[in-house]
Amino acid sequence: MNWLSAGEIVAIIEDGIETWHRENADRAPDAPILTERSRSIRRLNDYRPDPAEIVRELVTVNTEMWHEQDKVRSDRDEVLLRAIRNISPLNQHRNDLIEELDENLLGAVGTSPAPAPAAEGARDAAAGREIAEVIEAAIREWHTETAARPADHVIVTEQIRTRKAFGVHREDLKAVAAELAKTNSEIWHQEDVVRTDIDHAVVAAVRNMNPLNCHRNDLVEEIDEIILDQSGKGETETWKPSEA
Repeated sequence: MNWLSAGEIVAIIEDGIETWHRENADRAPDAPILTERSRSIRRLNDYRPDPAEIVRELVTVNTEMWHEQDKVRSDRDEVLLRAIRNISPLNQHRNDLIEELDENLLGAVGTSPAPAPAAEGARDAAAGREIAEVIEAAIREWHTETAARPADHVIVTEQIRTRKAFGVHREDLKAVAAELAKTNSEIWHQEDVVRTDIDHAVVAAVRNMNPLNCHRNDLVEEIDEIILDQSGKGETETWKPSEA
């Protein structure tokens, strides 16, 4: 298999970040960032044979996005708006590049994962269906709750702003999965608002999305910790959410 070692990937990343900063040191704040390539959606299974080329481009896009995300934290609405309108296509291009890397690697390996034993597969399928039902119910509940929201409803609560302590999780996987489904629904709704042409609505949505994304990351981490703990591979503690 002709692919990259970890050392080669690190070297490409370091060189790519250094090159980006050197080439863009004198770039004007309002210089165009998006190109026709970054706006184009890549076709499935249409990947380049050289993984180094894909990694280099991914490093450039990631670096561009990090700088735009810094601007989203600006108190100036016009700076925030310009950045958020750049981030959406950049993020899509980044996802396409990650998918291209996956396809390149799978093509190089030329194999697919071995199927699970029948009993284990049936058990996993049943557990998957159970979680899917929890997620579907949570999404339906979110839509029911939000249909009657007042115009001044506060989306980002104190609970959402509070970060989860690492290694501390609840015992109930279903409860965390349901909360994650509702948080994702909230984020998807806010992302729809970001795509509108109503500037003040875009600004409000972006201000909501940062803490919502942090909360989503905490919930994903919490699910990972629950699964590791249940499999006997984790060293985590459990906690119960407050009634507040």
